[in-house]
Amino acid sequence: MDIGAPNTKTVLLLAAGELFADHGFDAVSTRMIADKAKVNLGGIHYHFGSKEALYVAAFKYVCENEERPGLAKLLNTQPELEKTPEGRAKAILMTCRNFLDDLFDPSKPDWKSRLILREISTPSSALPILVREVFTRDFAEDIELYQRLKPGASYDEAMIWQGMLKTQAIFYLMAKTPLEMMRGNKPLDQDFLDSLIRTVAKSMIMLVDLPVPEELR
Repeated sequence: MDIGAPNTKTVLLLAAGELFADHGFDAVSTRMIADKAKVNLGGIHYHFGSKEALYVAAFKYVCENEERPGLAKLLNTQPELEKTPEGRAKAILMTCRNFLDDLFDPSKPDWKSRLILREISTPSSALPILVREVFTRDFAEDIELYQRLKPGASYDEAMIWQGMLKTQAIFYLMAKTPLEMMRGNKPLDQDFLDSLIRTVAKSMIMLVDLPVPEELR
């Protein structure tokens, strides 16, 4: 494949992301990535410069290409929701539903969530870059929104509130197999996911003193 071809960069991102999710950053070589992508080894240097830069780019690709905008972005695209307490509460519920439905969608490649879980459980040398360029930016807008809803709230309080959704998602992703065994080998199906969405959304809504939507009562 020509290293300058328009789709080469995406092919490398997808191949690298899956390999990193399966084996971890240190265990994956640029040769493995090039072979999986069926790209000349020079394509990695041409598009990314280094394995670490490709790892960061693959991580960003996963986070930025999911159809799950954060709460602040949702309110930016539907500003009418922020005008009333009921609208803000609805936006929180929508955010929880979109995020969890997307994350647990069985039709999507599971390597994307596994890549995130691996980095969280076994941080790579690229973690400082990811914190600076991905995690902090991902949290920033929703933290600022919480501080608008709860004037005087500290940064840590806002971070804990904003993280309620993601930490629940991480737990159920990591514990999926043993939890299913505890349920008599019954999968974490849509009914279970709906209960999780309602519980998390209700907790987040109540913590910012917004009215709980009728469907959550």
